[in-house]
Amino acid sequence: MNRTQRSDLIVSYQTHAGETGKNNEDRFTVLTYKGVTGERGGITVGVIADGIGGNLAGEVASEIAIDSITTIFDQASSKAYLDLFARAFSKTVQTINHYVQNNADAEKMGTTCVAALIANRRLYTAYIGDSRMYLIRDGKMKQITVDHTWVQEAIEHGILTRAEARTHPNRHVVRRHLGAKVDATPDYRLQLDEKESAEESQRNQGLLLNPGDIVLLSSDGLTDLVDDADILATFQNNQKLQDTVDALTLMARKNGGTDNITIIALQVPNYNAKPNDSASTISRAIALLGLGVFSLVVLVSAAVLAYYLFFATPVTPPTPTPTPTATQTIAITFIPPTMESTMPRNTPTLVTPLPTLTWTPLPTLTPAPTATPTVEATKAP
Repeated sequence: MNRTQRSDLIVSYQTHAGETGKNNEDRFTVLTYKGVTGERGGITVGVIADGIGGNLAGEVASEIAIDSITTIFDQASSKAYLDLFARAFSKTVQTINHYVQNNADAEKMGTTCVAALIANRRLYTAYIGDSRMYLIRDGKMKQITVDHTWVQEAIEHGILTRAEARTHPNRHVVRRHLGAKVDATPDYRLQLDEKESAEESQRNQGLLLNPGDIVLLSSDGLTDLVDDADILATFQNNQKLQDTVDALTLMARKNGGTDNITIIALQVPNYNAKPNDSASTISRAIALLGLGVFSLVVLVSAAVLAYYLFFATPVTPPTPTPTPTATQTIAITFIPPTMESTMPRNTPTLVTPLPTLTWTPLPTLTPAPTATPTVEATKAP
């Protein structure tokens, strides 16, 4: 895939070692790629890896996970996103195994991993361990991953309630992770309803996101110390995404900060929301300036029109001069009754006026030649 400098989503993130003085074994990355031709926007990948093993190089395992996923996606030319996740997780385990072979004291090191990919406004997920992913939509928050922990299995078997699981001594016992000689198959359940079967949850892959939707990824350093209701309220109380992420990090620290805290938030821009940032302010200013210029043009046009209507001297159009036409006098001689039979009826005859007109019959009457008026074509002006 071809890397890009920025995501078409709103992206915020934060990581903190916590308040116990331990090393920060969390690692994370946000990768952005050029989108596929014909699809909306680019491709954004968010990944959090929470190292396991403490002094046994947990931070090395989480670093390997981030590097493996980055390499696989950088070199990919496929849209089979879930397959890319499977290859990345497998590569992580292979690299960890190789590291352990050369570092015997790191045999028990490992890492959890939660990854989200958003392409064409659709969500694809893969995870292993107890790092979580949430979907925040329409004022509600839903955990869409399933923890791979001892207490989660106890909940599913009816042994513990969720309230009891939050304080149970085994709450940090992870049943699946990326480590040496373990199954690296990621979990593809994108769970929208707890009553769904595993197959139904997997069919939710490629979930179409709505404008304003937020995909939240976090390590257990946040979710162990801040409950879901407080996380949601923090999102609702902050307008900017980065302010929310920073506030959640601070809240986890104030609640004890017993573990590393890492958060990634990916939000689909809400194009219908009321703008409240500096870019929107500039846009509004430009719009108002354009309106002012338009109004000025209208006023000037009205003033010019009024001047010509009420103050300017009227211009009288020139009176066209008639084109002289040739006239011809036509003398009509009425033939006496006695001569009717020798001439066509009602035929006018052009004759030269005689000095004296008498009624004495003539010996021979020769009809006067008929003159046909000549009509001259005139070009239209």
